[in-house]
Amino acid sequence: MRSKRKPSTLYSVAQYFTESTMYLRAIARSEATSLPQLHDCERASGTFNLITCNHDTLRVAQRLTERELKVAYGMLLTMPGCPFLYYGDEIGMRYRPLPTKEGGYVRTGSRTPMQWDADKPNLGFSCAPSESLYLPVDSAADAPTVASEAAREDSLFNWVREVLALRTEQPALASDARFDVVAAPVDGRAFAYIRTPADGHASTHPRTTADSSSAPAPAATRDDVSDRNGATARPLLIAMNPGRGIETVELPSELRPDASMLLALGSPTVSGRTLTLPAQSFAILG
Repeated sequence: MRSKRKPSTLYSVAQYFTESTMYLRAIARSEATSLPQLHDCERASGTFNLITCNHDTLRVAQRLTERELKVAYGMLLTMPGCPFLYYGDEIGMRYRPLPTKEGGYVRTGSRTPMQWDADKPNLGFSCAPSESLYLPVDSAADAPTVASEAAREDSLFNWVREVLALRTEQPALASDARFDVVAAPVDGRAFAYIRTPADGHASTHPRTTADSSSAPAPAATRDDVSDRNGATARPLLIAMNPGRGIETVELPSELRPDASMLLALGSPTVSGRTLTLPAQSFAILG
């Protein structure tokens, strides 16, 4: 459903990435760039929307590993505004260097059919003869499909579902919830922000989410049920490290002392008021 809020601003997630990792040093200067644009949108009753890709841009999956994509989408899906996930990006569909089709030029390779199931004709997109398709499906033996990625527990597809489920449950991740950067050093790769509920509604769906590396979620995640039911929704800290070294983030005062790990990638840990982020990790605390 399209929001009645307007205007909206769209930015490709590729703007935040280099060939191998997120370009977070640019975000570190967001006080002079992105944040004023966000506030301009809010004053106009609009939203600042990030996109993974669209029919006019190259798919970002060709430039990032699956782990880097998880960190990238973790950020995109927890930022303010309405997240925009281009079809196939949730399974890591590849850009294909195809001949131009009706003026598509280099954009043609981002417009290939959705890939549903490798056991079906044309990867489940159509039962028509393959030569009748407007553009060909990916013929590679390892072409990702919804069926294959849904069946793989640690896939990008299942990570996206986890993040979206948490976004649905947590008022602090609503489109209009407050957004404040709390860590964006010029040196290093850590990036963290606080999301604060705009209306004070309570979260009534507590979660227990294991790390993508199969480490169990802290017990506090399971013991926090009664506090969330009927209580004011909590601010959430979203923190990530797309780099290859270890980064740390000091927990901000806005985060409650009993905050627990709601979602994790790469085994981040908390000791006292310090969050340690291993290489290419992601964490949501609240």
